[in-house]
Parts: sequence; structure tokens; C-alpha cells
Amino acid sequence: MMKKEYKILIIIGIVYFVFLLLYISKFGFNSSSTIELSKDHLASFDGDIPSGIVVETNNGFDGQFYYMMALNPTLEKIHDIGVHFFQRITYPILTIIFSFGIKSLYPATMLLINYFSVIISCYLLLLMLKKSRANLNLVYIFAFNVGFLVTIIRNLTEPLMVVFSVAAIYYLYEEKHLPSIIFFALAILTRELVLPLYAAVLLYFLINKKFKEAALYLTAIIPFLGWEFILFLKTNTIPLLMSFQSISRPIEGILNYFMKTQKNVEIYIKQPLLASTQNISSGSGVPLSTQSRGLTLNDFKLINKAFSPLPLAINSVVQSIMVVAIYIKNKKITKNSLFLFSQIALIFSLRGYFFLNLEIDSVGRYAILMFFFLVLFYAEEKENFGKYLKFLFAVCVILTITSSLLYFIQKIIFFHPTYYIT
Repeated sequence: MMKKEYKILIIIGIVYFVFLLLYISKFGFNSSSTIELSKDHLASFDGDIPSGIVVETNNGFDGQFYYMMALNPTLEKIHDIGVHFFQRITYPILTIIFSFGIKSLYPATMLLINYFSVIISCYLLLLMLKKSRANLNLVYIFAFNVGFLVTIIRNLTEPLMVVFSVAAIYYLYEEKHLPSIIFFALAILTRELVLPLYAAVLLYFLINKKFKEAALYLTAIIPFLGWEFILFLKTNTIPLLMSFQSISRPIEGILNYFMKTQKNVEIYIKQPLLASTQNISSGSGVPLSTQSRGLTLNDFKLINKAFSPLPLAINSVVQSIMVVAIYIKNKKITKNSLFLFSQIALIFSLRGYFFLNLEIDSVGRYAILMFFFLVLFYAEEKENFGKYLKFLFAVCVILTITSSLLYFIQKIIFFHPTYYIT
């Protein structure tokens, strides 16, 4: 009889396979559509783009830069993009390796790397849940979080960063420090977004006076610093400083978004609803009846655009309340609570621009590890959850599902691309 964890993995794999098929079907089932290569950014690449590649007429997204890096790993033919993208070298390198250097295979390989990164991440979480005798179905909260949905159809680095991070945490909990350090090193070279978690790991060792472990784990950042130095010599710029441009003062960005929510209700909901009712009057101007045209598809698009980050933003606030409540109850800092809080703090530190202008597409990918540690946090502390905290956890689950459904609607129902093929 098949073990439950394998049944769960099959379900996750099938759901993502269908999701990907639905998305790329909008581009004639061309897998290069997940690169999201923009016509405007083709000018930033001096090399040759292979034939059969989807080119969209919008601004594209970050995946196009990783594709260019794979085409030109020396980075000499890539211009006019942020140098901080060059820090994230692991994803392009693995694309070259797994494609055997065949450039026509790069798009499908990039997609498959992220697909299996999601599956492997979920498998490692299942092993951790099984060891703690927790409900294995909790893995679905992590598996179908909006961050994975955003990144898997856009060839972004986050799924690969997450699988390396999850592997690092898995081996850390198993007290196998050498593989944990190696995976942390790979995660940092994949996306510097893992640095808050890495800092939390070091802080945990220091709080518990495990100075030897802290010193050992410091070595994980050495490859990144070496690559950073090489990039500095090549570009005369410190790429990591550019990464900090997405960070604002704590809670400033998310607070600004919450404060604008009422205004968004007026603009995107109340005004369209009022406009949806038209008076039909007689020649004398006396209304004879009213006729409702209903909200248009464009109205729903605007509503989704304005409010798509809201469930995730509320989710991060609710999770922070849960962490503080458990700390007050236990009077101690556990690994999972500290690691979860590091990811909540990351959301709280994002500039308002990410919430107000880039919507869930950008905010969601910063939250993937938050959902991972939410599951571990609950599995570890469930015995300390009273009715109030159980209710808050249920709220988190509902908000997680809501975020994912909103994004699914946005990309599968509302999204109608315009593109051409090279």
C-alpha cells in the first residue's frame, strides 16, 4: 500500500502540472512563455535569442534576466539590468548543466527545475512533519501558497532558493551541520532573499550560546561574498546594496497599504457599483426604471489588482500575533518561532511600492518560507494552541487559500497575453 506522503506528493505534482498546462496553453503550449521575455528588454541583450521563444509585449518579469544569464554566463552581453540579478547565479548555472548546454532546452529546463524544487521542498517538509507526528495534510498550506504559484510560472529563482533553504533546515534539525551549511551556501547564491533566515539561524545559535555552531555556519556565506567581490571587480558596484532598495523602515510599506485600503474600496468597488446602475427616463427626465449592467470584467480585474496583496498582508499580521502569544506563554524562543518571525519581518520591511504597484506578483514570492515555517511552528506548538490561537491559525489557512485562488483567477481567467514568437 502506498504511503500517505507519496499520495500527497502525487496530488501536489498533478495540481501543479495542470496549473502549468493551463497557463502555457495561453501561449500555444510553448514552455518558453514562463520566461516572460519582454520585447522592451531584448535590447539589453547583445547575444542571439534562439528561435521559437515567446516574446511578450509587456515589461516582462525577472525570469527573463536569468534566461539571459544562462545564455551568456560570462555576463558580458547583458546590459541595462540591475547588477543585483548577477548575484543569483545558481539557477542559470543549473539550467546550463541540466540542459547539457543545449540552448533550445533552456526554457523547459528552467521550468522543470522549479517544478521539482516545489515537489522536493514538500517532500522534505513531509519528512519533518512525519518525524514530529503531525498531520501530514498540513503540507498543503505550504505546497499551494501563492508564492509558489507566482514563481513557478515565471521562471524565478525562489523555488530553487526555497528547496535549498528547506534542505538546510532539514539537516539543521537532524544536526547534520555539513550538508546544512552547503545547502545554505547554495541558497544564498540562488537568491539573497534567504539572508534573513540565515541571520535568524546564526542568532538562534548565539542566543543558546552555541558559539561553535555559529562559527561553523558563518562559512556558508563565504562563497556568496567571494562571488560578490568578483562582481564588484567586474561592475564597480556592490550588488547586495541594490538588493536593499526593496527594504523600507519596519512596517512602513505594509502600513501604507492598509491605510490605502479604504480608498481602494471607494475607487474599485463603490464607484463601479454606483456606475453599474443606469437610469432609464422618459422624455421629461422622470426616471421610469433602473437597469443594472453589473460589474464588468475590467472592474473585476481592477478589484483583483488592488486587493490581491490584502489576504497575504493580513496573514503576516495574524502570524505575528500567534508568534508573540506563544512566546508570552512559553517564555522562550524556539527555532521555529524565531525562523517564522524572520520571514514575517521580511514582509513587514518591504516598501509600499511592492504592495501598491506590483501587487501579489512581487509580495507573494517574498512569503514562501513564511508559509513553510508557519506549518512547522504549528506542528511544534499545537499542544500550546488554545481556542483563540486555533482560530487564528484557521484564519491563516483561509487567507492562504484566498491568496492562491485570487492569483489563479488572475492568471488563468483574466490573463490574456499578447506576444510573438522569435
